[in-house]
Amino acid sequence: QVLDSYEGGLVFVCGRTDFANKREPVRLLWSILREIESVTGETGPTYPFPLPPPPYRLSVNGILNRYGGPGKGTMQSKGSHDIESMLDSLDVNYKLSGDELLISENIYLSITPATYVGAGLYEMDNIADHLLDVSNEILSPDESINLENQIWVVGEKFNSGHYPHDAVAVGWEDWLKHCREINHLTPKAIVFAPEWSPAWMEFASGELHAYVAAGGNVIVHRHKSTRTGTSKMFFTGLPQDLDRFSHLPGTGWRFDTNLGRRIGNPAPIYSDSFRPTNPESNPMNLFSMNYGQGSFHFFHNDPSPSSYDGLNLTAPEQFTDSSHWKWRRIANLYRDPDINRESDTYPILGAEVLRDHLQFKLSKTFAHHYQAGIAEQNWCDLVILAPVPILFEVDTLGGGKRSQYGSISGGSTAIDDMHVQRQVGWMIQSQKWIETYLRIIDDSKGSAPELQLAWIRHQIPQYAKTDRHEAFMQELHNHHHMSVLALHSSPTATELEQSVHEAMRRIGGRPGSLVIGTNYGWKEGLKSSARETSIENGTSLWTYLDLYEFLVRTDDWDIEERQQAFINILAKDGGPVCWHVAQL
Repeated sequence: QVLDSYEGGLVFVCGRTDFANKREPVRLLWSILREIESVTGETGPTYPFPLPPPPYRLSVNGILNRYGGPGKGTMQSKGSHDIESMLDSLDVNYKLSGDELLISENIYLSITPATYVGAGLYEMDNIADHLLDVSNEILSPDESINLENQIWVVGEKFNSGHYPHDAVAVGWEDWLKHCREINHLTPKAIVFAPEWSPAWMEFASGELHAYVAAGGNVIVHRHKSTRTGTSKMFFTGLPQDLDRFSHLPGTGWRFDTNLGRRIGNPAPIYSDSFRPTNPESNPMNLFSMNYGQGSFHFFHNDPSPSSYDGLNLTAPEQFTDSSHWKWRRIANLYRDPDINRESDTYPILGAEVLRDHLQFKLSKTFAHHYQAGIAEQNWCDLVILAPVPILFEVDTLGGGKRSQYGSISGGSTAIDDMHVQRQVGWMIQSQKWIETYLRIIDDSKGSAPELQLAWIRHQIPQYAKTDRHEAFMQELHNHHHMSVLALHSSPTATELEQSVHEAMRRIGGRPGSLVIGTNYGWKEGLKSSARETSIENGTSLWTYLDLYEFLVRTDDWDIEERQQAFINILAKDGGPVCWHVAQL
């Protein structure tokens, strides 16, 4: 009936068969459909169908401006001729005159969610702001309830008879908003009701850590049932201590201890203590973990008014000034509403953390897309050149195309095993580049001492095999040149060589290498994970929570101490770093 109602015809366009799921034509046609909505008054972040009857008089500049707006990324710009070519290929009835495009047929574009995200339409449509819209239509009636110093019950089905008298319901939409305010609302406890979803915790991972560290209590009941492999990574939003912890219906909470070498029995990592102290793989009706001044509690039984009688549920003092609260965004960066793709993390990890806070010297010429307006480069994501060379690789956001508000889709959230293998290639490549630079220094010793550093600079392009190779050596040379100038009024190749060797000794004789992502993953059958691969090839494996804990624990240290602590961790054997960070 809907199709029959379209006078003038309907052109059906399939993103796969008509466009081969290519981003640019999909984005261009979507821009046209959104312009149709705009000029007809039928706007909204819903799918652009059904549309009002044609004809449609559109502005070509309006279409092209929309195409070039948020989400365009590195896609090529388009002109009016591209619009003509696309409409001709689709046999759409149209006329184009100057800035006016007249379309006489209705259009329906069929695309998959992956194509929608890949073409940047998520950002064009501003979905993040729509999902976080806290208008009266979206928020639950609990908006009028006082949440300060109450027991929050996070879940979709709230029965007041199952909880203490001062418990209030906090629905999913309420939690999205108010979890960012727990530093001053300071609930007495936060209870995750039965059948919660991992994304509820991951969205507020940093806030939960800060709340418990300040003295709060987080109470967790059984989660949704899931397959065995995924259940080992059910608590990505909570301390690393729980990465093999899950609930078994009818049995209780337990740790998986049958996970291979270098794992051992469960023990505190970032937490201070367990109750019971040695849980091993025993099923438990109640498990508690102390973290800072507060605790995480895990209940096997469903809630009842007396469930929490043994707990001291008091609201912590406000903790806005704590280091846990300061760095909370890093803990759940992959679920941040402003992070829609991997490259969105570069300005935060690269500029805010590595450059500004740790004061490392990052590349400015060949791996510098942490800077605004720089297109992605097909090499290691972030490259530190001084005081020591470090390759900092960001894993793709967990699960590929994902929503920060719902469950992960598209596969495991663990760091991609192949990503860790690829990182090794870049580490070996950079090692060779450093060796080339040292060879240039050695060759320069045949020149007069006062000419050696200038000779080195002029010879770098001659020795380099690629532009990136040249840029790497030039930046490395600049840093070490400045370093030796601070110590010697007329430095020679010998001092420069010594500076490079001292830097390499600090990092274990080779460039530092790390991959950061959501969680380490676990081997399943014959399928290895990033955990095993990183141990084998010497790559340092970090989660966002590892970096969060590092920043929290070193926040009040001197710059040199912070840098050295980071370097010392990278100089150790490869693999997960949680045990090293926990010792800080």
